[in-house]
Amino acid sequence: MPGVCLVPDPWHGRRPARTRSSCFRKKWRLSSRPRQKTRKLCANTPGIEDTQLSLKGEVKSTKIESCRYGPDGKVQKTPLSAPPEKKEARGLKKRVVEKKTDEMKDYMERVVSLIQRYVPPQPELIKADVAGGNASFSPQAGGMLLQFKNFVKSGDLVSFALDTTAKAIRQLKVDTYLDDADKDKVALTVDFQTLPDGTNYASSKTLDVAAKKIVVAITSKNFQKLAQ
Repeated sequence: MPGVCLVPDPWHGRRPARTRSSCFRKKWRLSSRPRQKTRKLCANTPGIEDTQLSLKGEVKSTKIESCRYGPDGKVQKTPLSAPPEKKEARGLKKRVVEKKTDEMKDYMERVVSLIQRYVPPQPELIKADVAGGNASFSPQAGGMLLQFKNFVKSGDLVSFALDTTAKAIRQLKVDTYLDDADKDKVALTVDFQTLPDGTNYASSKTLDVAAKKIVVAITSKNFQKLAQ
């Protein structure tokens, strides 16, 4: 969506919540360690962002931008690709297209607002999940999986895949819904990569809006540290 930050930095300005379980607290603290280096990446690392929007399996638009984060943590983007050519409809068809476009825009704005309730993860929600027995961790190949059930809505799930050797987060997943848990499913997947100096960054973000058969895929690449 133009003008909307689809996926904010998961660690920007956040501290891990204190919990009753010292064991769980240790696991959560491990997942938050990349936070400081991620902030440095935001300020000092430019890159290329490729955004692709698909509807019913067909790519409808592709946008390539040069992006970097300013000192305030906000994304600054410069278009590198020409805007898509607009096909002008007329008469009744134009009104139908405009109505559908407005409905889709309203729906996607609600989706973005929903996702922003999950990312960045709110410390008070994490604390409440742990206290309520809805948080868990389990070993997996190469690391650890942290899961939070009923995080914002009943029946939702937030997962963090951690690389315990590199002490870095590898993936964030959000499975939630707008109004109906079966008909309005929304899924977000954020994959992370690590630069040679150990800095973690979100290399890809995929938003799947099942009810509208919309998939927004954002790929970040060519990150380099600027000279200090």
